Parts: sequence; C-alpha cells; structure tokens
Amino acid sequence: MAFDKFQLYGLLSWFMVLNGLHHFYFNVKSQSLITYGLIKFYCCIHHALSVLALGRMIYVYHDNPSICVSFLIIAGVMASCIRKCWERKMSLKRIMVKLVFLEKHEFTGFKSGPKLRLRCYMKSLFVAITFIRIHFFYPTYMKRFSKDLYILDICSYWLLYNMLLAEVFAYYCVLWQTCRGFYILNLQLSVSRRKKQLLKLLQIYGQLLKLSTQMNKVYEYSGVFLCASKCWYQIAFGYEIFVILALPKSSFNAKLTMAMKVFIILTFILDAINLYLATDLADEFNKLREQTRRILRESRQFNRLVSIFSLQLCLYPERVMFLNAFAFDRRLTFTLLTKSLLFTICWLQGDYAKLKE
Repeated sequence: MAFDKFQLYGLLSWFMVLNGLHHFYFNVKSQSLITYGLIKFYCCIHHALSVLALGRMIYVYHDNPSICVSFLIIAGVMASCIRKCWERKMSLKRIMVKLVFLEKHEFTGFKSGPKLRLRCYMKSLFVAITFIRIHFFYPTYMKRFSKDLYILDICSYWLLYNMLLAEVFAYYCVLWQTCRGFYILNLQLSVSRRKKQLLKLLQIYGQLLKLSTQMNKVYEYSGVFLCASKCWYQIAFGYEIFVILALPKSSFNAKLTMAMKVFIILTFILDAINLYLATDLADEFNKLREQTRRILRESRQFNRLVSIFSLQLCLYPERVMFLNAFAFDRRLTFTLLTKSLLFTICWLQGDYAKLKE
C-alpha cells in the first residue's frame, strides 16, 4: 500500500504530540483532528518536566553565559508552545482543521510544483540531520560544560531542544501547506474561464488569506524566539570558530579534539542553512501573493468580480509578519547573520586577553 499524504499528516501530528505542542492528533481513517484525554494528561506531564528541566539547567549553568542564554531563549519558545497548547480558543487547532479540510476537499490530486517539493525535501532532510546531531553528537559537546549529573543534563537538553525543533518543523509545515494552497489556486486562476468557477476559486483564496493572517498571530511569539535562538547559536558557535581559527595555540583549543572542532563548524553551517530554508519558503509565500496580483491584473474577464477581490487582497498582509514588526523573509536571514557576526566580534574583543593565555 502506498504511503499517502494523510498518513504523513498522522505521523507529523504524533511527532508534535510527543513534544508537547498540542493535545490532538490526526486520525487517518476519519481524516480529522481528534482531542484525546490521555494526550492531555501526557502534555501536562511533559510541560511540568520541561519547566523543571529548564529551571535546573538555568540554575546549574547560570555562570556560563553561552548555555544560560540558550536556555533562556528556549524558555520563551517553551512558554509560547504551552500557551498555544492550553488556550481556550484553540486557534492552532482551528487553523489545522481548516487546512486539512481544504486539502481534503479542494487540493487533493494536485501536485505542489517542483520548487515547493524541493523545499519540503530539503527542510525534512535538515530537520532529520538536526535531530541526529542533538541526540548523538551534542552530548559530547555538552560534556565539556557538565558539572554533576551529566545524564540528567543531557535528558533535560533533549526534552527542551526537541520541543524547539518540533515547533520549528510545525511552523514550517503550516507555512508550506499555505504556500501549496496559493500555488494550486494561482494555477487554476490563470486558466479559469467561467464566472462560477472563478467565484469559487476566489472564495477559497479568501479563506487561505484569513488562515495566513491567523497563522501569523498564532506563531508570532514563538517565531521571534525561534529567530533569536538561531541568532544566538550563530553567535555562540561563531565565537568558538573564531577562536579555533585565530588562536590555534590557546588553552581553549587545547581542550578541543579535532572531531569536536569539525562538529562546531558543521553545526554553525547547518544552523545557517536551516534559517535560510525557512525564510526562503516565506519569500515563496510573498512571490505567490505577487503572482496572484499579476494574474488578476492580466485578467480581461469578470472585471468587477476581480476588482472586488483585489481590494480584499490588499487588506491582508503581503508578507509573513511577527508582532506586526518583523518581516520573516530572506532579508531577515542576512540581517541576523550579519548582526550575529558583529556581536561575535565584540564578544571576542572582550575576551581576547584571556583567550591568548
């Protein structure tokens, strides 16, 4: 039996549940989202353990700025995830229900296009690489800083970082599914010739516009903290890379094996690529919206209907925005990378005398 898209949705929903993001799952047979009492109980335990793990890590490593800041940023992501999981409105579930409904009734049978498929495969690959890295290689990196109860430290790190990784992937999946909807609708709008068919497509497009606005509001806080975490990891690992390359005879380098140096450099590169892939998809979101406006401008039929929808289109944000202040796009990637480099250099200047010893 072929592995279809809805089975993939089911696996992804359980991956999110295991990391405490929400207390509902996708039932493949009924093709609907179902809330289950035992999952709520599991989420309660998961969130309680996460808070305890976070408190312990911050308390134990409060004198290590690199690790402490990392966990403070993860605390922001965790707080946002817990808030979304237990809010009464259940905005996240409503968005996913509508996305599943549109996929089931309007988009099934349509291909996503080579660009979107490639982005999906690339992001999935890098998420898998990140998962392997934090579970099999990062414990060795953490051993340098561990004081007591090393196994407990690693378990705490796994619990917290898995939630962060799941939140990144969940947001990417929702954004990708929205882009898929825009892509399919643009294809149909460009060949539509009947007024009734055009009206239906514009109504579906209007639903996707509302969903994209709701998506921005649901993920706005976690999105800001996720960008901050990427920026901080670039600073922390960039600091170590500069020391490795610029001060090869320092005491810092003497403590690192060649395998550890390679791990630090590869981690820096992989985190930068992960950030680029996420904002690259957000840029595709912007391009699809621009393509819609171009299709509507070139349309010579049903001008009144098209004009009304064009006005509605202008009322919705053209970009993926966080807190109505940060545009999540490719420019943000380069801004974060340059700022990370600047702060890394400032950090190195402050520690230069100590590092030379």
